Amino acid sequence: MKSGAETELLCEKWVQNGLCLAHDNGAPVFVHGALPGERVRARIVKSRSQHSFAIVTQVLETAKERVESDCPVFPACGGCSFRHIAYEDEVSLKVSLLEEHKFIAPHLSSLKLHHSPRDHYRNQVRLHGEEQARGFYALHTNEVVPLPASGCKNLARELNRRISEQSGLVFRTSQLSFSGEDDSGAIGEPGEPGEVQDGNQGNGAKPVLHLEAAGSTISWRFPPDGFSQANGFLLVPWLTTLAELASRCDVSSVYEIFCGAGLIGGYLKLQNGWKDHPYFGAELGKSSIHEAKQNFHGTGMKGNFLVADLYRGNVKSFLSERWKRPPKKSMLVANPPRAGLKEKLCQWIDSSGFDHVLYSSCNPQTLNRDLGLLERGGFRAKAMHWFDFFPGTPHSEIVMLLSREG
Repeated sequence: MKSGAETELLCEKWVQNGLCLAHDNGAPVFVHGALPGERVRARIVKSRSQHSFAIVTQVLETAKERVESDCPVFPACGGCSFRHIAYEDEVSLKVSLLEEHKFIAPHLSSLKLHHSPRDHYRNQVRLHGEEQARGFYALHTNEVVPLPASGCKNLARELNRRISEQSGLVFRTSQLSFSGEDDSGAIGEPGEPGEVQDGNQGNGAKPVLHLEAAGSTISWRFPPDGFSQANGFLLVPWLTTLAELASRCDVSSVYEIFCGAGLIGGYLKLQNGWKDHPYFGAELGKSSIHEAKQNFHGTGMKGNFLVADLYRGNVKSFLSERWKRPPKKSMLVANPPRAGLKEKLCQWIDSSGFDHVLYSSCNPQTLNRDLGLLERGGFRAKAMHWFDFFPGTPHSEIVMLLSREG
């Protein structure tokens, strides 16, 4: 079917990416905004030779699990996939879909879950469109769906307030304060206290994270264009989980790839009393490496930092030449982009002799692939935690601790 055409569909089951599977004349159609068992009218938004994607325009037969959406632009907006089911059902669905991944599935019986408040969790956002029609893209198109007057349900209230007042397309809280070890995580609303930095205004404001580590408050800076986790409620539970898992291991040195501004490695060293353990961090972004060096210096730690494209073709020899062979009892920490580690990095990890790998992944598909490669090299999963960093969406974060056996 051509894009723009409407058709009537019977939705069969949930599949990955928050979509329902239906068929039109035998061809698969992946439907946004439907539930299994529902008969809907849907508009084709993207058509390929073997399948197509569609958005619900009318529900003809309603599933009993459906709830009324609390967002006036769902499902037109592509920012959320699950505003039409209860949050408990959303969590169960996302966890159950992990069973489709061959190397992840065997560990689900011991999976630890960390939930987030469903709304107002995001402390940063990138918007699109003109000033009077800023919003998010519709699914599979460049069409911008303007934010509703009440703001986006996912954004921290402070972000919604400042977006309504300011022009520009990139916003984030420039100061964040968090403490505690439970899954509430935040003092006040996500991003409070805090200012919002508009990245298009060129003021160079650097987001600062204030949090507790080993009983002391530390300040961690990020470059304006750098990466930091967006869920204010789960940031501290995520960090404390990483530190607790690492503390189970006998570790002499820490190596971190995709280290960003050095937050994970720095937090592990401070929280676990590893301040004097050698640390090596690699990251592509020069501005992030600059902040990592400043962060380590500001907390009394030493670190060896390397600007590196970790997806380069010769990454194995590149890292081996610069970092030599890690000593015994070394831990490798990785928090890669959605592309994951890929085969060459997994081969380098295996050949370098690391005893432990602490892996935080935002994409179960690439985690599953990498897990298979690491297990082939003799690593075995010791723990797995699931963090619902992005309620309302199909995305989440999985943390795994792996140790070498044999």
